[in-house]
Amino acid sequence: MGTADEKRYLYFYDLQSRDIPKASFPDGYTLHTWQEGAEKIWLDIVTKAFEPGFLTNWTTETFIQRYFVQPQFRRDGFFLVKYGNNFIATAFAWQDEEVSSQGRLHWLAVLPEHRRKGIAKALCYCVLQYHKHHEKNMVLLKTEVYRDKGIQLYEKIGFTSQASYANSLIRNITEVN
Repeated sequence: MGTADEKRYLYFYDLQSRDIPKASFPDGYTLHTWQEGAEKIWLDIVTKAFEPGFLTNWTTETFIQRYFVQPQFRRDGFFLVKYGNNFIATAFAWQDEEVSSQGRLHWLAVLPEHRRKGIAKALCYCVLQYHKHHEKNMVLLKTEVYRDKGIQLYEKIGFTSQASYANSLIRNITEVN
């Protein structure tokens, strides 16, 4: 188990050549994009979804300054999931530079009582579809090394480490020769 400071980067390569399944949410769960006040909804979800202290000193203003006012923020790439009258999950499509062929799956969070229902997987597909539609070639995500269940999900979907991807390319080249 790693510390909170240790990060793991995973990549979804060759996005344009891959089929991405349609996001499917369980009955009663609905997908929404950005709406007035979403920064507060986002902060509420991620604060409850992650362990205490993970977002020390974060406020809605932090979200607005880091993301919302940036030129690469896209309202239609910001996803919220609602169950009944409550928002219970979020993730958004991001890119670190305004013009880039690389997208990012950012801030995926599901409230604990709604986990293991396929919501995180569906949100991953929403972000991948979004980036594919916007002609990104690769999607990156960064997570903490101790988030084993999340990492397992990402790998099942098709994310991989750079080393794994490089090894598969080398294997393919040697098989051809």
